[in-house]
Parts: sequence; C-alpha cells; structure tokens
Amino acid sequence: MLTRLRYLPDETLHSFIFRVCLVNGDENFADVTDLHVQWKEKLRLNVKIMKYFTQYSDNNFLTLMRNSWQARKKVAIFDNPIEYMSEIKYLLRRQDSRRGHGHNHQLKYCIDCIRESINTNGFGYFKSSWHYRFAEYCFIHDIPLTHYKKHGSLQNHEILKTIISGEHPVGCYSILLNYRPLKERQPSLTDTGTLVERTLPYDHSEFIFVSACLRAEIENFIRTHPNDLPKMALISDTFNKTTIRKPYNESYLFKNYILSKILRCFFEENFQPFMTFWKENTSKTVLYCGVVKPTDVIEYIYIYQNTEKCNMCKHLSCPMKTHLINYTSTY
Repeated sequence: MLTRLRYLPDETLHSFIFRVCLVNGDENFADVTDLHVQWKEKLRLNVKIMKYFTQYSDNNFLTLMRNSWQARKKVAIFDNPIEYMSEIKYLLRRQDSRRGHGHNHQLKYCIDCIRESINTNGFGYFKSSWHYRFAEYCFIHDIPLTHYKKHGSLQNHEILKTIISGEHPVGCYSILLNYRPLKERQPSLTDTGTLVERTLPYDHSEFIFVSACLRAEIENFIRTHPNDLPKMALISDTFNKTTIRKPYNESYLFKNYILSKILRCFFEENFQPFMTFWKENTSKTVLYCGVVKPTDVIEYIYIYQNTEKCNMCKHLSCPMKTHLINYTSTY
C-alpha cells in the first residue's frame, strides 16, 4: 500500500515530488532538475512514479504549483479563467504543451532552515521563498541563500538528497562577500494555505470573466448608446492631442484593456441602460475545471443568455465552448 505523504504549506512542488520519490526508493526518476542541476520550470511526472501521486487532489497540486510560482491565474475580464489548469494537465500527462520551456530556476537553499525542519518535522524540504527567481536571502535567519552549481560526478538526485539531509554537497557556494542585512519583507506567495473548494482561486466579486459571445454583445450595446456613455468611459487619445469629436473611437472596442475599463466604469457608475442589459442578457455559468476530479476546482464565467447557444458558437477558443466539449466527452 502506498503511503500518502503530507506536504508543508510553503513547500514547492519540486521538493514534494522529490521527497515522495525518495521515500519510495525512486528518487532518480523524480525529474525535477535539468542537466545543470537547476529546477525545471515545467514539470511532468515520470511514468514510473505516477502511481505515487494518485491519492492527491487538484487542490493539492495547485497549492504546490503555486508554491513553485506556477499555475498563476490571469485576472483580466476577457482572460480565460481556467487557463492555469493546463499546467496541471501537463504535469499529469493529460495535455501536451506547445509553449517553450522557458528559463529554469537556480537551486538555492538555507541549510539552517533545512536542519531546523529535520528537527521539527523529521525531514528537510525546499521552501517556496527560495524558489522565487530573485530571492537571494533567507529572511528567517537573515543570511544569504546557498547556491549550487554543477560539480563533479554526483547525480542530481544524490545532490538533492544531500541537501535535504542537512549537508552541503560539493559545488555549493554563497555570496557572503556581498552580504548585508536586508529589511525587505519575504516575497508573498501566491497561495501558501489550504485551498478551499469554491474559493479557488480569486473567487471574489471584483474579478469577473466574460465570454466571447457576451463581449460581442457588449460591443453592440456600446455602439447603440454612443451619446449616453458615462464620462469615465470616454477614453482620451494619448497619442493624438486633438479634440475627439466622437465619445469613443471604434478601434477601442477591439482593445481588451480599454473595453475592460469601459465595462468597469459602467458598473462603478451604475449606468442604468447597461445594468438593465446585463440583468436581462447575462448568465453566470460554472466551469468545473479539475483534472483529477472535475468538481475539485470551480471557476465562473459570464456568458450571453444561456449555454444552449454555445453549441452554435463560432468562437472555438472560448473557454465555455471548450469546457462543454470536454465535460460532455468525460461524462
């Protein structure tokens, strides 16, 4: 029977995968570092270790991923609210990635923190604050982080095992010459606590997401009320200092960031023609986007009228359209 390990609130996904593999005797298959012993930016579970992670939920993976500064959600009105779940799909080998691998992260750690964790928890682990790309100091002990550079013939898993056992491997170094006490706060993590169902993530009233069909209807609404728009919605032309004769420029409707400002203005000003339009024509729809279990992760998106129109929608990239196709095929 496989043992379900617990992870620390500030532990990275890379660290947890390695520890799970270490406990099960397969640390050489963890694949969390590259040939230069740097943390990989994009992780994918090796087929030999998949069985060790079957007991973990989408919420578990998201917590750990965000501790590794991954799977961060976009919060613009016209963004895809579930795009970050593609990283969970990639991790679990359910979706290929067409994006580049980007820049990997340098291996950094504080040996004092690791030794304290061994005394307190019985094991060492790598913290989220060390994984931050620009982190150079341990804000708990107020000392520079130790860096590691590939040295000698030690295998990657042997190096990681040495570090989390509380020892320095050959090849580590510090920036003591440049050291001076810093007073900055520790970088805030995307999420270090337990993720709660239906509040994952950013499920707050200030964040709304609008589908492609509803966006098109909002554009039509603006075109039919050009003289009644609130003043805040009249966008000044930064580059052209001449007086704008029309209350808005048609080209603004094709720019997401400007259309978002206009939409927010309507809500802030309680612009009644638009509020009536919104009440009569929008539907707040749930998106079940969990990978391990669809209902583990829930997001919401506003669509035009109802989902019956989604079958005839021509916007194939719309998250609502994609969600309906995938959800139907799954069940």
